[in-house]
Amino acid sequence: MARLTPHLTLRLRGYHIMRQDHPQGCGSGILLVLCDSLTHLPLTLPPWPGGHMEIASARVCLPSGWFTEAVCYNPGGTTHWKLGHYFSLPSPVIIMGDVIAHHSCWDTHLSPHQRNQVGNALFQVVMDSPPPVSPQHTRTRHKV
Repeated sequence: MARLTPHLTLRLRGYHIMRQDHPQGCGSGILLVLCDSLTHLPLTLPPWPGGHMEIASARVCLPSGWFTEAVCYNPGGTTHWKLGHYFSLPSPVIIMGDVIAHHSCWDTHLSPHQRNQVGNALFQVVMDSPPPVSPQHTRTRHKV
């Protein structure tokens, strides 16, 4: 299996690809793929000073109106201020990805001591956001 490195271009017929490679070029990064038949506008969110969140987002037009779709990856710890900055995308918004956030609010099998800094930060962003961000008791990750 070939690794998608920054110098390689990925093309899929009929799709628009937005990607953000990991700054260190170690093979990780994010990819948002949208069908060309969808009217969409790529969004660029200015980075948080010293922030490490990788995010690709776009405004997508459907018959019912525009919405924002984003995919993100958090390679390390963060604060609710940083998450709030990165998640301050135009509403309505669907945010997908791996923010490595463990919290008993959405992972009911976790004990309070298994929460992590990112989970607490994301919980604060959720509490500061207009509801609903995610249906109550819905897991934020699923094993495939």
